[in-house]
Amino acid sequence: MSFIKFIKSLFNLNDNVKTDSPIEGAVDLGLPSGTLWANRNIGANTPEEKGNFFAWGETEPKHIYSMKTYKYEYISKVNDDHRVSEGYIKYWKPFRRLKKEVYEWDNKVILDPEDDVATVKWGTDWCMPTREELKELGDFCIWEKTKLNGVEGYKAIGPNNRFIFFPTAGLQNDHCPYVQDSGIYLWSKSLSYTPQRAYIMCCCDQIVESELRYQGLTVRAVVNKKND
Repeated sequence: MSFIKFIKSLFNLNDNVKTDSPIEGAVDLGLPSGTLWANRNIGANTPEEKGNFFAWGETEPKHIYSMKTYKYEYISKVNDDHRVSEGYIKYWKPFRRLKKEVYEWDNKVILDPEDDVATVKWGTDWCMPTREELKELGDFCIWEKTKLNGVEGYKAIGPNNRFIFFPTAGLQNDHCPYVQDSGIYLWSKSLSYTPQRAYIMCCCDQIVESELRYQGLTVRAVVNKKND
């Protein structure tokens, strides 16, 4: 142990990142579920960097976020019996009172590990948060608008007074190639009740809502509880 770390331990001046977390960069905010959150976005080297943007279920950033560039093609076709069958080729579920033969679906509502950008980029110890984990973060943290190293954003302060910082990053889509300083939008790995969308959290008002899957949003990972 270095002299500085020794002094910190004597006076309980440990860094914000909990030193006994199972993974470097995981922060224990004291949330009821015990969820550990990453201290930076996927693609960022520091907490104040916005990192990369990703469409839901994609694992690489790109220049244009639109229906045409989305990994999961949207198919609409007329069957032999003249009924319409439509939907994305993956992650689709019924959302209207229609017979099963009208809409094709796979009933997947949570991203598979190979489509979870946190797992793909950082390994199986990490994954994208669920809708419930995003909601818990919004409900149990105190949110403070602030700056970190000159970058505007929000600090989420947990029940144990540890915090993580979210830089203002906005989102990307075909209508607004880059929306800067327009909020903080985080993907979950949970499909919305309407399968064209997935759940997100807007950190400006801590509301869990949904966005169209092809849009580019930032990702903040959590420690994968399945590995506990």
